[in-house]
Amino acid sequence: MEWGAPGFALLRLSLATLSAALTATGATVDVSQLPPASSALVDFTRDIQPLLEQSCLRCHGPEKPKGGFRLDSREAALKGGSSGVSIVLSNSAASTLIHAVARLNGMDEDLWMPPEGKAPPLTQDQVALFRAWVDQGLPWSTSPPPASLVVEIAPTVGGTSVSGNESVFREHQWTPEGWNGGAEQFDLHARLDDRTKLTAEGHAFRDDYRLTLQLERRDLGFARGGFEQYRKYYSDRGGYFATFAPPIFTLDRDLHLDLGRTWIDLGLTLPHWPRLTLGYEHQYKDGEKSLTSWAPVTQGGVTRNLFPTSKQVDEETHILKFNLDHEFRGLRIEDDFRAEWSQLRASRASPVQSPPGSDMVFLDRAQESHESFHAANAVRLERQVTSWLFASGGHLYSYYDADASFGLDETYVSGPAGYPRRWRSPSIVLERKTHVGNLNGQFGPWDGFTAALGVQSEWNRQRGFGDASFDFELPGGDYFLQPASQESAVDRVTVTEHLGLRYAKIPRTVLFAEGRLQQESVDLAEEQLGGDNPHRRDTDTTTDGRDFRAGFNTSPWRKVSFSASYRWLDKETHHDHLMDVVPTPFGDFPSEGYSAFIRDRDTQTDEVEARLAYHWSARLKTILTYRFVSSDTWTSTDPVVGYDPITFAPIPGHTTPGTRLLSGNSDAHIYSVNLVSRPISRLSLNTTFSFRDTRSASAANDSPSVAAYEGRIYSVIASGNYAWNARTDLLLNYAFSHADHDRDRSVDGLPLGIVCDQHGLMTGLRHRFSARLSATLRYGFFLYDEPTSGGFNDYTAHTLFATLSYRFP
Repeated sequence: MEWGAPGFALLRLSLATLSAALTATGATVDVSQLPPASSALVDFTRDIQPLLEQSCLRCHGPEKPKGGFRLDSREAALKGGSSGVSIVLSNSAASTLIHAVARLNGMDEDLWMPPEGKAPPLTQDQVALFRAWVDQGLPWSTSPPPASLVVEIAPTVGGTSVSGNESVFREHQWTPEGWNGGAEQFDLHARLDDRTKLTAEGHAFRDDYRLTLQLERRDLGFARGGFEQYRKYYSDRGGYFATFAPPIFTLDRDLHLDLGRTWIDLGLTLPHWPRLTLGYEHQYKDGEKSLTSWAPVTQGGVTRNLFPTSKQVDEETHILKFNLDHEFRGLRIEDDFRAEWSQLRASRASPVQSPPGSDMVFLDRAQESHESFHAANAVRLERQVTSWLFASGGHLYSYYDADASFGLDETYVSGPAGYPRRWRSPSIVLERKTHVGNLNGQFGPWDGFTAALGVQSEWNRQRGFGDASFDFELPGGDYFLQPASQESAVDRVTVTEHLGLRYAKIPRTVLFAEGRLQQESVDLAEEQLGGDNPHRRDTDTTTDGRDFRAGFNTSPWRKVSFSASYRWLDKETHHDHLMDVVPTPFGDFPSEGYSAFIRDRDTQTDEVEARLAYHWSARLKTILTYRFVSSDTWTSTDPVVGYDPITFAPIPGHTTPGTRLLSGNSDAHIYSVNLVSRPISRLSLNTTFSFRDTRSASAANDSPSVAAYEGRIYSVIASGNYAWNARTDLLLNYAFSHADHDRDRSVDGLPLGIVCDQHGLMTGLRHRFSARLSATLRYGFFLYDEPTSGGFNDYTAHTLFATLSYRFP
């Protein structure tokens, strides 16, 4: 799990657990779809253990099992998880574990085992074995398996030929042109004795490597570690403007970032002891990436931001982590600690015109550095208090401290004589402390009714201060210095309440409703003394948020399932500006600085979602989904007049009368159709078509540079598998997307918008020579067409790869 600041702040403080518990399917599933239980006597080591290792233990092993449900021992399997008991001995038809592995109609697809994309679903014969295992009393062999060694390796060789813009192709496909090869996958699984396993897996390609190692001894501990690195590519092209010569600019550089990490974890898993894990991880980024802030270009008195810009990045992070997980008399205790030390060095250079639109050109060179320390500790408790009450809670403490510096220098390049500027911020300090507390309870079920209640409180205090200087060069090489000091303080308190209700008494139907209320109070104080923009502000902000959702899912007939929901969100923010002044040696003067003239903002969102699934036959299933999202934002301001700083004349378009107005609105319609079919016994097809129509507008539409946004995206994803014979398969994957966001305002504003078509086709032939040896030949075709770039970003690419897979023994 990645623990960024927002993600770590929640750190599974039980709302996710409760949400999963509320989606338990109960009586809504259609057990008539289950295959008959196998009549054979089940041998756990031969029949069940391989299935558990292949499809279940990744999520339900001893380490942080999903939903608290473990399948690594008979005792844990019978105990169940946070959603209750999942196995009913000698009654597989009533066991939710069997419903999940069989993927029955009426069951939430999020509860399927294994989850989509994690491992192949179990076959009917495998589900029949699972049913027999439960019906025969869940036998669990204790006989030691023999020592074994299994090695699988898949060497690959091939290459990619690109015609057109190679840098855009690499950015889209994350793969280089030219020859490539290596090991597409290698796996080693060794059972050293009845308690010890060794696993190694990974791949090795050009600019893409991964190796993981794990040594595990049951009832003692484990050691695991690894290394990975991959390359992310960026296009070096800027914007397109047909009337300029050239109409598109390029940096003519190979832009890419190398991202990697090295890690090691040591764990202790002694029986009846707390489970302990200690780990270290090193992450890094190194290279040059493109930026979206293009530099201005002037030709014939017309200025447009078209010139591409880039940024050099050198970043590394050291992470120390510790986890404790223990269960004592039904109370589960988990403690997570994480400490990060980060260091960033970045630089960039880009041409600028000062003032904008003039012939005076400078080269801006910026350098920045950042060093930080972040430590956080989260404690979580959970317990099944009674048969109808599951309770959980936790606390998080987070501390963040950072030092940064920034410098920007201008160098005169061309045009009329100009005087360069420079910015200096040699020391910027930021400190932040956070406390988060969380309490939750799940109540029921009572006659089909279940309720969940949760409350979370967060307190955050942040302080920042630093020195800066904005200087002008004078004739003769001296500088006119404008030193400034800056300081800010933010105190934030947030309280969130959550209530979820679920009713499953109606046959084949589940009704649900949930609501979330949030109250937030923010005290912001900021001050700058000196410089070109001195100010002193103190603002109190209060925010009230409401989020309600209700809906149902039903399967009235065996072949049909339908679900629908409606969601309403409202967020009101009020600003009380206690102080907004300009400090001077002659006293404080009133200010109208941004954003102190904004009084309140209100955003309301409506969301409707519906899903219909119909099983026409055993060979055909369709799923139709529709989603509509509409959002409106109102803003109230004080009267403000924008003045030119030289002439003091009012600036058209920079004045607001001070009223409540509709400052922005957006609408999105999203449609999708999924078709799963098996027209003949050897052919399976899966096709998804989606259409997204979006529109957004703001109150600044009278400005030529701000156009109302409208766009449509069509996409098709199709995959197929044809079993030519018992040893040979034909594979096909096709993806197509069409985007139409063309809003060309090049005459009076910016050339916004894009129109493009993208095709991707992958075909393959796989042949199994024996149980150990198989070969795959794959061909790929990629086409990208972007008329709004004048064809400069277009490409056509062909890939051809051959893979030989060998398994020993």
